[in-house]
Amino acid sequence: MTHKTIRIALALIIVATISIAALASANDPQVSLKSLSVKEVSLSGGTADLMVYLEVQNPGSSFTLKDVSYKLKLNGEQAAEGKQKKDIDIPARSTVTVEMPLTVNLVALPAITWTTMTGGFKLHYDLETEFGVPVLGLFTHKVKTAFNGDFTIGDAFSSAGSLFKGIFGVKP
Repeated sequence: MTHKTIRIALALIIVATISIAALASANDPQVSLKSLSVKEVSLSGGTADLMVYLEVQNPGSSFTLKDVSYKLKLNGEQAAEGKQKKDIDIPARSTVTVEMPLTVNLVALPAITWTTMTGGFKLHYDLETEFGVPVLGLFTHKVKTAFNGDFTIGDAFSSAGSLFKGIFGVKP
């Protein structure tokens, strides 16, 4: 698998993340992709371990998330998953950067790329998350959420130009 294929696949995952973050309402905390870094690539294991840095803008009260786990499917293929074992504390009326580990399934990338290209450059995403929210310090309420949708790659590239220029090595 070439570096270009890996970069394209990572771009698809980023596009899905950006689209999901755009679905949040104006009164809720807003989440955006700040950056990502590759920690390790295992071609024999077919995985790439990344650290994704999310910027969380919280206009409301402080909150804590515990045992956050997430799975991302692209065009029906398991593309990536992760689990943040540390508590995530978001202060009231603040903007913070949150680190989220993510393991990308490199074996699925050719199939995702193929179905995206043959499907008119449309990408379907499914993101499942699960996390705990402490309630009054007495117990933790488990929350499961799922987001899904479709978008066209061309539309995403035009709205996220500078991000993709950086990923593909083009200087803005």
